[in-house]
Amino acid sequence: MNKITTIILISLISAQSMADCQPVTYLNVGDKAVCEGYIFTKAAESDNRAKLDKLDLDIKLIDAQNQDIDILKKRVDLYKEAYKQNDLEKYLYFFGGMLITYGVLRLATQVNQK
Repeated sequence: MNKITTIILISLISAQSMADCQPVTYLNVGDKAVCEGYIFTKAAESDNRAKLDKLDLDIKLIDAQNQDIDILKKRVDLYKEAYKQNDLEKYLYFFGGMLITYGVLRLATQVNQK
């Protein structure tokens, strides 16, 4: 019976002490900490906040750069497609010029034979 009572009391005491534990608690000099964790000086807290702010800015910068990269990739794809179309036009003009030249030479040989 004593074991059960002891277990119940321990669980109630530990549950109560965990209920007082908050993510951020301000402590004065000489205060007793109610839970485990780290204690930061104001300078260290300011430093950590500055690092977190810089990290947030870096993440936003990376997102913006990724958007720029996506836009540039789309532009490159468009230029490649336009270049392929220009190649097709070049080939068509080249073969069209060859056909016209062949037609002119054929006409010239027929005129010279008469």
